[in-house]
Amino acid sequence: MGLPVVARHPVEWRTAIEKWRPPHRHNARRRSFASIPPGPPVAHGQARANPESIAQLLAARGVSLPACSVPDERRAEFTQAVPVEFRSDMVVTFGGPDPDLAVVVEVQLGIDDDKRYTWPVYTAVLRSRFRCEALLLVITRDPAVASWAARPIELGNRGRMVPLVIGRGSMPRVTQVEIAARYPALAMLSVLLYGHEEGAEDLVPAAKEAALLLDTEGTGYYLDMAYAALNQAARRSLEAIMPIPAGYVYVFPPLREAQENGMAKGMANAVLRVLDARKVAIPDDARARILSCTDLALLHGWLDRASVATSIEEVIT
Repeated sequence: MGLPVVARHPVEWRTAIEKWRPPHRHNARRRSFASIPPGPPVAHGQARANPESIAQLLAARGVSLPACSVPDERRAEFTQAVPVEFRSDMVVTFGGPDPDLAVVVEVQLGIDDDKRYTWPVYTAVLRSRFRCEALLLVITRDPAVASWAARPIELGNRGRMVPLVIGRGSMPRVTQVEIAARYPALAMLSVLLYGHEEGAEDLVPAAKEAALLLDTEGTGYYLDMAYAALNQAARRSLEAIMPIPAGYVYVFPPLREAQENGMAKGMANAVLRVLDARKVAIPDDARARILSCTDLALLHGWLDRASVATSIEEVIT
């Protein structure tokens, strides 16, 4: 297997993917936002890409994959004989029960220098477990994090580890629906990397196609992630081609939690505004309690009582 190289030109990355062909593909379900039922929680709060998606990302970055092999997701734990446990976001192998390649997938949101010590553990354990080559794939949308993650990790005894990093600039901007239909994982990553930038509206048709194709279980997670990654102008473009219900609530747990926290903050401020309007004295400890509350049902009750209360004790008891 040759060293990974960056495939920058569209023809290059499309050619690279064509060299790897999955033997089977799930039938795509096409669903609207309104028809998506709530799905089960995702393990550890992480979005779990399917193994075929990881294969597309690796191929696009120039990594040679075993021809016609089925990518398999494996247990992403790296427990050693000593009482220390490491856990990555995902592990994918290629080549069946006795794989030829094992890949650790890490979604990195920020710089964490501890990772430069744990990442080598991940690949070393995989190499020992499967008796094959192992590499680390880091995905990030932050250029500073990408630059940090791509630095070689010196292991001693003249050994070093060089993470394979996917970020803005190293992956194409997918705007064509026909490309998204063939390479949905790349189109979805394109949205996550470039969706917040100016001019992201041109990503929307491909984003919709990719989200619907990848969402084979009908959970709505990919639609959630695409919608959350887009800027306001691009969201309006998506809403124009795919009706989204008023008051849409995310079904992907981390996004739903963030959305509810935002709603709770707005509700808490509403409680304080009503109390101020009614000239009700609010001690500092009561104000802090209201602002820190994330229970929407409790906040609704406080808001109802605040509208008729004459003292803070009548609101929060």
